[in-house]
Amino acid sequence: MFKLIMPQMLKASCRDKNIWKRMNTVTTETCLSLDRISTLPPPIIDAILCLLPIKEAVRTSILSSEWRYNWTNIPVLCFRYDELINESEAGTDVLSIVEKMFDLPSEAINMIHERKHIDAIKQCMLLHQGPLLEFSLLALTHNVELDQLINHLSRKNTLQILSLDVINAYRLPLSIFSMQQLTKLGLRNCSIYYHPKVGGFKNLTSLYLHDVRISTKTLLHILSSCPLLKRITMFMDQNLGNDKSSICDLNECVPVIERLITYTGLSNWFSFDSLPPQEQLISLDHLKYLHIDHMLFIDSYDLPMLFHLIRSSPNLETLSLHTLDYLMRGTSFTTENYSNIWLKNLSELKIYGYFDIVYHLEFVQLLLIKSPMLKKVSIYTFTYDEVSNISRLLLDSPSASGSIKIIVEYSDICKAGLKLLEPTPLPC
Repeated sequence: MFKLIMPQMLKASCRDKNIWKRMNTVTTETCLSLDRISTLPPPIIDAILCLLPIKEAVRTSILSSEWRYNWTNIPVLCFRYDELINESEAGTDVLSIVEKMFDLPSEAINMIHERKHIDAIKQCMLLHQGPLLEFSLLALTHNVELDQLINHLSRKNTLQILSLDVINAYRLPLSIFSMQQLTKLGLRNCSIYYHPKVGGFKNLTSLYLHDVRISTKTLLHILSSCPLLKRITMFMDQNLGNDKSSICDLNECVPVIERLITYTGLSNWFSFDSLPPQEQLISLDHLKYLHIDHMLFIDSYDLPMLFHLIRSSPNLETLSLHTLDYLMRGTSFTTENYSNIWLKNLSELKIYGYFDIVYHLEFVQLLLIKSPMLKKVSIYTFTYDEVSNISRLLLDSPSASGSIKIIVEYSDICKAGLKLLEPTPLPC
């Protein structure tokens, strides 16, 4: 009986094996046909990988042998401390267990995490092979390693965009000023303690400075060495040199600027006293957009700066202001001091934090009669009960423009200030 059954079982087994082999071949071919992303051109794959956090981009190396080194050619590297050190993975490694066992202080834990962060960056930079166009970093301070990293980046003559956001204050090395090919530079929580001996950034078109500690002399030197600079964002309040220069010197350093975003701390670097008459001003002919944050509509505070920039910008098209006047209600300014302004190209006015107080109304009314091309006025207030009253007063005000759209809205955006108006220096 055994001899009769065994050949039949073997024959059936061979038949099943052939069927399984054919099915496996068909399944493999089907999977390959469905894997369309691997057949895309390398530039498109690089573009897709650039949209992923760096941690996820590196993880694609385990998909297949073809994908193992794809991530090493991406032109954009963005390292964020809060992404590489993921809280959801806390407690899964030896270091996290040690932290809990010995109840380490927060400073020691931060040092351990920063060490892991720096090591991850070093490994990625060591394996990266393709040309690097953009590099962004959000990190705790670790001066020696950051100096080495910037020195390494300064030797990459393809880098066009650099963004450094350091949680703790970081002193920039001199090598950063050798990056002549940069077109965009963003710095936050950095310090520049010296006057650069080398030229600045001859190809730079966009500069973002936030909480950067620097002297007026060094700031003017950097700006004057960027002849193509068109977009500037400056939010700084610590002048290392305690030296001030005339605001006219700033005008002279940025002759082609088109977009300026700043706040009233600019007065820590520049003096607005004894300004020259209109005909002697250095004109910012290309400035189209101006935003000033933390604005106080007071003669002795921010109005001289605001009106100097307005007078210097004959082609200004958009004026945006975020006011803090709710801190100093009861003060006022004199419109007669600024009656000689003329905004012949202003088409849009935005004010965040508007109050139904006399000098706010007087300021807007002044701009209405001095702006013949004004098309839109947007007022954002957090006094909800005054929306209708503000609208009525502005609609009844005289204006130099034939038709103006006036919008008055209640919005919490005025409390947030620039956080909702301007992205962080980290583009990714």
